[in-house]
Amino acid sequence: MVAPRVGADGFGIPLVDGGDLAYGRIKGIRDIFSGLVLLPLLWMRMREAAAWVFATTIVVPAGDCMIVLATNGIGDVGHLLIHGGTAAVMVWTAVLLFRGRG
Repeated sequence: MVAPRVGADGFGIPLVDGGDLAYGRIKGIRDIFSGLVLLPLLWMRMREAAAWVFATTIVVPAGDCMIVLATNGIGDVGHLLIHGGTAAVMVWTAVLLFRGRG
């Protein structure tokens, strides 16, 4: 939110003009929410609820990966690995959270 151009570059799709800054800030808000949404569930030791939220949130990095692929093509390996790798780590973490129930 504070530096949307830097965030957009890190995402893999740089902002083109000043009108894009709002989208960069929107992404910042989404990223903050994504980081905070699980904290109350983990704090209250609600493992199953946290696992379901975490599992459904995998759509975010997977979607980001597809957007970068559609926009930049297969040649943007670095950003594809960041988003795809994040999705893969989230899948593994969700599996571990689900395995801990019961």
